[in-house]
Amino acid sequence: MARRTWGGKREGGGRKPLPPEEKTRSKMVAFRFSGADLEALEALAESADSTLGTVAKRLVLGALADAKKAETEKGSPPSSCQPTKATA
Repeated sequence: MARRTWGGKREGGGRKPLPPEEKTRSKMVAFRFSGADLEALEALAESADSTLGTVAKRLVLGALADAKKAETEKGSPPSSCQPTKATA
């Protein structure tokens, strides 16, 4: 029987690895909204012609930037960025 030449690992095959400076690590974060908060987020997404996830990410990144700025100016993050105890 003839040797098949398709499939399997090949020298030089596949995607080339990224340089270390281009590698980024990310982690999925999920959270829930309900009621007025969800409606406000949906309205923002619609007015920005964007998705809920994109708008939520921009808001979180903006809040993080504000917290970092406040921390460098005052030495501690604003109270709105302090972690709160979750309720069951």
